[in-house]
Amino acid sequence: MPNTRFVEILGQGHGTMFNRCSGMLAMAFPHDPAAPLDLDCTTKATGPIFRE
Repeated sequence: MPNTRFVEILGQGHGTMFNRCSGMLAMAFPHDPAAPLDLDCTTKATGPIFRE
């Protein structure tokens, strides 16, 4: 798999595919697997907010 990518989105867990950032990355990859991914959204991701 020469085009395999690993993208870590801090503060996210198993439900990462359900946020906008990872959804956009998941759609961009099959469109052009050799193209660089725009990872700007990964630096803006926040983890869950827990309230008391």
